[in-house]
Amino acid sequence: MLDSPCDVKTAVRSAEKSRVSSCAFADRVARESIAEYERRRGSVSYVGVQTVLAAILLHDASDDSLCVISMGVGTKVLPHQLLTSDMRGERIRDCHAEVLARRALLRVLH
Repeated sequence: MLDSPCDVKTAVRSAEKSRVSSCAFADRVARESIAEYERRRGSVSYVGVQTVLAAILLHDASDDSLCVISMGVGTKVLPHQLLTSDMRGERIRDCHAEVLARRALLRVLH
């Protein structure tokens, strides 16, 4: 039994925690990826929705710049209702952000 309301712990998912890695380059990659996502997202707001972001960046060693060349934002899979109603097979069944970023990179390369 809890002694007071202060004893109740609120769960915080690890993705929501503010943190800095031990690698400055990884922090730069994360900042550039998030900034590009926010530029492309525009004024659309996803309040209360957890967004999974994956990006592939190009590093130019001559000036130490980073450029996002592909990006994916997604969830794990489509809801069952959307899959069963897809009679023509047009929906992407695996919506992992990493998979979408890889597909975008393949489109850039080919």
